[in-house]
Amino acid sequence: HEYVQLVFDNYLFSGIRRQIEALKYGFSHIIPLSSLRYFKNNTNIDDILNHPENIIFNNSNDLQNLICGDNPVNEEFWKESELLDSITCDYGYSLNSQIILDFVKILSSLSNKHKILFIKFISGSTRLPIGGFKHLKPGITIVKKNIDSYFNIDEYLPSVMTCTNYIKLPSYSNSEIMKKQLLIAISEGQSSFYLS
Repeated sequence: HEYVQLVFDNYLFSGIRRQIEALKYGFSHIIPLSSLRYFKNNTNIDDILNHPENIIFNNSNDLQNLICGDNPVNEEFWKESELLDSITCDYGYSLNSQIILDFVKILSSLSNKHKILFIKFISGSTRLPIGGFKHLKPGITIVKKNIDSYFNIDEYLPSVMTCTNYIKLPSYSNSEIMKKQLLIAISEGQSSFYLS
């Protein structure tokens, strides 16, 4: 019995003490250990972002979200109004452009699988920062993808620059074609660097 107890202690406590101390040391550079308190109600995301020294976790998911990012399929993030607030348009488009309004409508209607693929397509990550698209750094910018006039615009895929969350969107002739091409791009373009 004593042998089992010593082996148990070695594997779970004394034998890994240095590794645990190193983990705590590294972790404390991200989140002060003194601020780790659980099960406190009414944590405000803006408080976490603006005052990390006062971090309070409602549950273990809060800690995971802080380190890994927020739930990518949180319906709040995919509302059309929320998406429009998170997008900047440039070089041929504005937030009032029909193509942008159609794009946002398509995004808000994606399946959860496609939402995750879209996030990975534009940012390289499968999760969003706490607070959603509004807190992407840099934010999402959508520009018009220039195509030579002798090519059919509807045959081109949207492309991205993941380091800057920059989307180059062709001005498709209708929203059905846009959705089809977007789904191809986010599904097939996950490991392709030549779509830009």
